[in-house]
Parts: sequence; C-alpha cells; structure tokens
Amino acid sequence: MDITQPHHPSFNEQELAICLRVLEAAGRMSSDNPQLLTIERAASALMKRLKQKRRHQRKQARRQHDLALLARAQIHGEALPERLRQLGCRGIP
Repeated sequence: MDITQPHHPSFNEQELAICLRVLEAAGRMSSDNPQLLTIERAASALMKRLKQKRRHQRKQARRQHDLALLARAQIHGEALPERLRQLGCRGIP
C-alpha cells in the first residue's frame, strides 16, 4: 500500500444496499438486543472518526490560509505585529 496516497475505500451498490438494510432493521430492534448495541458502538466510532477528520481538515485549511497571509505580508513588506513575526520566523506548528 502506498502511504503517500490515502486509501479511499468504496462500496459497490450491492454492499451499500446491504448496509442500509441492516441499519433500517437495527432501527426496529428492541433496545436490549445485543446486536443493536454492537451496531450502535460501530456507528458511534464511525461518527467520532468522521468528526475528527473534519476537524483536522478545517485546522489544515486555517493553517494554510494563515501561512499564505504571512507570506503575502512579508512579500509586500507590510508591518507585522511582533507576535506574528515571531511565528513567521519559526513557522507555525
């Protein structure tokens, strides 16, 4: 597996239909069904991972925007506040 390219799994139509049928059936299960608890935990873990991924993507976008602003300010010789000059010298972590 190439680590430079993120792996993007995809599902064919049949697999997606099965997943949706299982989720639909899970919604009709009694709340004390152990299979429902397993599905609930898996869904919760999925939502948590997606939330973290979105948060990371937003953070990366903000970081790129900030770096572009710093670079543009330095190119145009605009006066930067001391704190921004310090960050620009070290780079933004």
